[in-house]
Amino acid sequence: MKRSNGQQGFTLLELLVVIVVMGVLLSMAAISMPGDRRHDLVRDEARRLKALFSLARNEAQLEGRELGIVINTGGYHFVKLEEEKWQPIKASTPFRARSMPHDMEIDVTPTESQNTQQDAVKGPVLVFWSSGEVTPFELTVSIRDVAGYTLSGDAIGRFAINGS
Repeated sequence: MKRSNGQQGFTLLELLVVIVVMGVLLSMAAISMPGDRRHDLVRDEARRLKALFSLARNEAQLEGRELGIVINTGGYHFVKLEEEKWQPIKASTPFRARSMPHDMEIDVTPTESQNTQQDAVKGPVLVFWSSGEVTPFELTVSIRDVAGYTLSGDAIGRFAINGS
């Protein structure tokens, strides 16, 4: 820009306007960039499990029958106790079988002495009783190299998520 007194250059105000515009553009670009998708997957799965556990507890009470969850390396599914046998819930309900990404892990530890073997004969690792009680537990959802979330539940069916 040419000035009448012979000086060339930009005014301070013009430079500040350019800096502000660049700052706004950079902040918009940073906001639109996705974060760590794996962290979001772990958080979302922990939240989904908490919601499903609350629903299973309520459903067990309302229907007057026991429900449980079986967790394996590929995913998890809910079961119901019918005629003294655990049967998978197959309908397209919220309790349908779910698969997980191949690198996601769910580790569950009942906090009371209970056999953690989970197969069709021995039953689920967690039980939602028709009385409203739940097997107390701690469950960790994680993906390799990503901080995990811990979902815990007590005997009266209060669930909480702790994690990053």
